[in-house]
Amino acid sequence: MFSYEDRIKAVKLLIKYDMSYSHVIRELGYPSKESLRNWYKEYIKNGDLHSEYIRKDMYSEEEKLDAVNYYIEHVKSISRTVKKLGYPSRPILDK
Repeated sequence: MFSYEDRIKAVKLLIKYDMSYSHVIRELGYPSKESLRNWYKEYIKNGDLHSEYIRKDMYSEEEKLDAVNYYIEHVKSISRTVKKLGYPSRPILDK
């Protein structure tokens, strides 16, 4: 995850270097070409980059409650709950 300052620096260099992704990445050592492209698109669309990272929950409150209920009602097996409900991993379900 890159700070706002890191991202805006990369975008401004991209503009300065006439959209040469490889020059920006070589000079800064970050980001990937795809990340830089996304930052540039956001910069052009909004005139700036977002300053805070807002992450949406993968699962709704209802889905989380269903998972807890399934776990309690079915032998309290995390592995079985992960498989049955399609969670990607045990740590995700634990969270």
